Amino acid sequence: TLVEPVCRDCTQAGGEVSLLDKELAATDPFAATTAPCWLFETFDSVDFPERHPEVLSECSIIIGLHPDQATEAIVDCALRWNKPFALVPCCVYPSLFPDRRRSTGQGVVSYGAFIKYLREKHPDIQSTRLPFKGRNRVLYHFGSTPPPAG
Repeated sequence: TLVEPVCRDCTQAGGEVSLLDKELAATDPFAATTAPCWLFETFDSVDFPERHPEVLSECSIIIGLHPDQATEAIVDCALRWNKPFALVPCCVYPSLFPDRRRSTGQGVVSYGAFIKYLREKHPDIQSTRLPFKGRNRVLYHFGSTPPPAG
């Protein structure tokens, strides 16, 4: 499932399949059965899970590539739903999120502080750089295995 807050190509809305998807399905039988579902709405950690609990319960990973305001929600939802995640944070938006505080009490106003703030959410969140210029820091977490029944 792809969650996109802005309908950039509204031919995708309402379950319609894009020309690219049709071309891919014609050449790849597997693609025809795995076409993504597109949801044109914001991804947050409160309302989105209430509206679409099946999306989070059935997904195998949550991925965000420069997810803007959804960055923290991706981490929070992944941790809450015990899902692996990978994301490349970009903008900090300190004026939209003035209550963000690091464990030191310092506000989160810079990119470096944002990375540290996100990593403080779980001790197993890891970080590395991707091989391209620009915002290339990826944060990831493999999720955890629930304890065995028994």
